[in-house]
Amino acid sequence: MIKTKHVIFLFFFFTLFIPDIKGQDSLFEQSVALPYPSNTQTIDSKANTIKPLLITSYSYSSELSPEEIINFYRELFISKDGWHEENFKKSGKRFTVEFIKGKGLVDRAVLYIRGYFQENEENLPRKISYDLTIFKNQDVLGLSIAKFEAPKVLNYAPIYQGSKQIGYFDKLAQWKVVGYLAKGEVSEIAAFYSKEMPKFQWQLVSENPYEGRYNILDIFAMGHQNHGVKLTGEETLPGVSPNIKATVLTFKQEAKRQECVINIIQFIDSPEVLRQERIAPEPFEKYGNVWIQLIVYNENDNSR
Repeated sequence: MIKTKHVIFLFFFFTLFIPDIKGQDSLFEQSVALPYPSNTQTIDSKANTIKPLLITSYSYSSELSPEEIINFYRELFISKDGWHEENFKKSGKRFTVEFIKGKGLVDRAVLYIRGYFQENEENLPRKISYDLTIFKNQDVLGLSIAKFEAPKVLNYAPIYQGSKQIGYFDKLAQWKVVGYLAKGEVSEIAAFYSKEMPKFQWQLVSENPYEGRYNILDIFAMGHQNHGVKLTGEETLPGVSPNIKATVLTFKQEAKRQECVINIIQFIDSPEVLRQERIAPEPFEKYGNVWIQLIVYNENDNSR
């Protein structure tokens, strides 16, 4: 039975080749406003885009205690849907607290309290120095930093004409996963695989259409519902629900005890709405707005 963590892997497998974002240059910088506690002053604020993240950093000095500062940000973040607190740490006079939305794959905030410092004038009170850094994922699919290539020739499946490959994973004992972007309609692409897959000894066992607004993680888990997967999209990636048309095809090779699930997903929102949904529209405009994800796995693989 496929576990939820493996479905998350199927969604994010292509990010394995993404370079370390710390080594990339900032694309722009600007000041961004954010609420802060009373008796607190802003020292600096800066926003950097390091694709696909918008990273906003704030520095403050405050007359409040560390506990008062932490409680302010608890109320600010945890009152919002999908946010919760993680990784509270204290080391001497220093505190670190993380607030994340879902599993932290969409939004994350890190509060770091450095401790007290003394003003130059003797009559002024000691103040707390602290930083707040907010990470916003502007492209949850990672297409804005993905590498698009000519498709590899597969010995177990056909390739839809004009497809651009965006990920490839082949661990022979367990998984074969490949992703594409393509131009076309879901119905014609589904018809292509229904016709061509039997030439590779696959037998079609199910074809399930979907249409509407779905959480992005649930979309990629659709093909595994018969395997006991618990869909947790709103817990993992809250608020990311594009409008899609999709068909999930399931094939089997009884002799090899293998199953192949093909997710064919067309993103039909406008570029403006896709950006609101944290999905970069430019790759869809260039390569096609249909995502094809092909997964082959062994039914006798105990690691699933």
